[in-house]
Amino acid sequence: MDLYNKKKCGYFLTKYGDIKFIPDSMYKYNLFLCTINNRITFFSLINFDFNKIYGKTDKNINKKIEILKYAQENDLQIYRINLKKPNYIYYIFKKENTDTILNIFFLNHIIRKDKELFKYYFETIEKTLTTIFLIKKLQYIKESNKNILVMIFYQEYYGIISNELYEKYGITKDYFPNYRELYIFLKKNGYVDLYFNNYTSYILKSYSNFYNKLLSQKKIQTYKEKEIKNIKSLKTMNFQRD
Repeated sequence: MDLYNKKKCGYFLTKYGDIKFIPDSMYKYNLFLCTINNRITFFSLINFDFNKIYGKTDKNINKKIEILKYAQENDLQIYRINLKKPNYIYYIFKKENTDTILNIFFLNHIIRKDKELFKYYFETIEKTLTTIFLIKKLQYIKESNKNILVMIFYQEYYGIISNELYEKYGITKDYFPNYRELYIFLKKNGYVDLYFNNYTSYILKSYSNFYNKLLSQKKIQTYKEKEIKNIKSLKTMNFQRD
């Protein structure tokens, strides 16, 4: 499809906080095309209403509906996870990636049931970052480890250290005018080197073991056999403009 933009299947920042692209109103619709073209294995939509497609112009709305119908033609799958009402998340993926998606869902399920497994995956910063890397690695199958680590640096690591930054420097996420300034501050205070020189070596060495640990769980197959019944084709959804 000519609306497909491969560049926007990845992360929008470089390591140094420079912007590769600005996610716009078409960004999440392009993710359907990224999935169809095997750039990513899945993506999520929060509180997305297929029955009300918005847009500034008729042309914009028609483009969005065209992409959704193309996604139906390619039989993308949809799985809904209900959060606290009225919030929910849709996960979108190709049928051939169903098993991988269910492995990720099982991880989320089992750590809430098993305290020892929760410790295994999230007890320390290193373990937390490794678990996040594993999930991102399964999702962004065409991205390099370097790019995924950059993504986690801004999306996850900054959140992990945010309380420490506030306590030490009185800094909040709104303090910096742009990501470049954020990078310079974190570099100056040792957080960039701590992450990229220390944590990443542990992540890259350990994430495969983390995945094998997950796949070895006795309950995983039973869980997947149950949850696969809740996955349906995007063909079952009706799209309407608002």
